[in-house]
Amino acid sequence: MQEDDSEEDVCADSDGLDSIYESDEDDVKKYPLFDPKKDSEKLELKLGLVFSPKKEAKFTIESYCIKEGRAVKFIKNDNIQLWAKCNDDNCSWKIHVAKMTNDNCWQVKNFDGCHSHCVRDLKNKRVNSTWLGKTFAKKIGTNPKLGHLEFREEISVMVQKYCAELKRSDAGATVVLKLTEDDEGPRFQRERAEKLKGRLCSKIRDVLSKVYVEEIRYSPMKSDEMHYQITRVDDRRDQHSVDLLNRSCSFRKYDLIGIPCKHDVCAIWCKQDDPETYVHPYYLVQTYRRCYEARIMPVNGPELWPQCDLAPPLPLV
Repeated sequence: MQEDDSEEDVCADSDGLDSIYESDEDDVKKYPLFDPKKDSEKLELKLGLVFSPKKEAKFTIESYCIKEGRAVKFIKNDNIQLWAKCNDDNCSWKIHVAKMTNDNCWQVKNFDGCHSHCVRDLKNKRVNSTWLGKTFAKKIGTNPKLGHLEFREEISVMVQKYCAELKRSDAGATVVLKLTEDDEGPRFQRERAEKLKGRLCSKIRDVLSKVYVEEIRYSPMKSDEMHYQITRVDDRRDQHSVDLLNRSCSFRKYDLIGIPCKHDVCAIWCKQDDPETYVHPYYLVQTYRRCYEARIMPVNGPELWPQCDLAPPLPLV
């Protein structure tokens, strides 16, 4: 069954899911009303719980499942009802929220809160920029006096305490917390290193691709198996010597950065070899992984993190 996250009138097949509608349930005053300011810290889902808009119900279900370490999928999401269930089809956990007749509120009509035959999800895909943005927006909304400087300091202090806890859990370790950008957005470098494939890091392959285009302007002259004279076909004054044995070129770029330049690639191809094998080991995926292969010891929760008296980092200008 395909998951439906839209807020529009789009339905998935819901055979076997029976809705519960009773007129005496339409009196909102009889049932607990979800209060974002009070209930967001200790989320609890239960039968009869009333939400103001549907978006609030959907966000609360997501947040509840994230905090419980469970993945959830929405199998029906339209103008009158919202069905969600555990991402594991063998698990019985499910919740049904429906619009109340004669009212704009939404109420939990059916809830099976017991997870069975499933495991905790440590890589919940619902923890994304949208969810984080809504979470912090709620935090700021419930505390109007929280300005951007106070907010930045709060996040910075939390990160610093986390780093202090990492150092406590692994005595003698050096902690450098850094995010990196890729096609899927910012992530910790250790996680990115685990996903890299191939011999070279992707940025180095991109550099070589540009070098390959430039190489077509040059012609090689072989001295021996490891030494070549490389000349530009339309300008004989542009001529350089390449020493593949010592990984050197008179153009000097290869010597400086460890990535074959256009002259080196011309010589390597004349030798019928692969330029990637002449790249310095520093740029290899294997080297990158070795930087992050050391163990990370288990850490305590935020309430047990050491106090940190470091000044928060300054914002980017």
